[in-house]
Amino acid sequence: MQEDWQRFRNEVSDPSLLGPTVIPYGEAEHIDGELSFTGYRLEMTTDTIEMSAPILRMKTFYANPLEDLFLMTENLGFSFFVYGHNVPYLNGAPLLRLTSALRELYHNTTCAYDVLQVLERLDVLLIKNSRGPARLHTSCADFASEKLRKLGFAINKISPHEDYIRVRMAWLFPSSRNGKAGCYVPAGTVKLRQKKGDIFDSVEFCEQTFESVCSVLQDRLFFETQGEVENLLSEKGKERVYDAFFWGKGVDSPRAKARKQKVRFVAEHKELWSNHELLAKALHESGLYSKTTVLSQIKSSCWRLVEEAKALGNKKEE
Repeated sequence: MQEDWQRFRNEVSDPSLLGPTVIPYGEAEHIDGELSFTGYRLEMTTDTIEMSAPILRMKTFYANPLEDLFLMTENLGFSFFVYGHNVPYLNGAPLLRLTSALRELYHNTTCAYDVLQVLERLDVLLIKNSRGPARLHTSCADFASEKLRKLGFAINKISPHEDYIRVRMAWLFPSSRNGKAGCYVPAGTVKLRQKKGDIFDSVEFCEQTFESVCSVLQDRLFFETQGEVENLLSEKGKERVYDAFFWGKGVDSPRAKARKQKVRFVAEHKELWSNHELLAKALHESGLYSKTTVLSQIKSSCWRLVEEAKALGNKKEE
């Protein structure tokens, strides 16, 4: 086992390594049972080794995108460790899960192509109705720092605990970055510890055991942020964390209180619900927004305020 691992590491640490890259290679077609060929291959070469492995899809449900993709082991070339557990077999041989191959590769070399570029090329192979283990907030990318947002990272979930806040990260595929968040893969977890009474005192990256590219993406996150909150969260993200901290303590944050005031104002002015331009002016004149907030920005949020006001009215009726 140790010898196999060292051989693989030597192979992928070769400076002549090119890849991995995803290329079209024929038409998609059914192979056997629930397995089909996607029409793409994963290629990677050195001066002495060549790999051109067909990418297969197992027709079954997987919570995370890419987990339904596998490589034919007879075409690997490199000494990947092939797990025989919980994977489909073809002609009596186990297939290699694509995400396991990427995880093994990027934990053993710095010579391979940028993992984010490789994942972007896999966008064409996504089942487009796959949304990961949970649906993301529509502003999830805006919560991450500008640097991380440009790389495709976003905030998955913010969970307050007694002495820390857990922030789950995600990486969005290119086709899911404009508009509502869609397909993504988990990208690790950080803890914001309150060592000195400040929510943003300390950033701690949690150890990952998930056998996908999650640990690889978290390594990339650590490299990009160097454990600094300023490199992890945008100002909007900090506000979201701040709100979560107060919610976890059972009280409203200042921002949440301001939001409730706006909803109450809208609920008391039903005559303006159908005219968002007049409603925006009324909200601005009421002092619920700062004087520097432009009317177009207020107007764009009116539809959501109206919906919340309607929900508030229905709750009172109950």
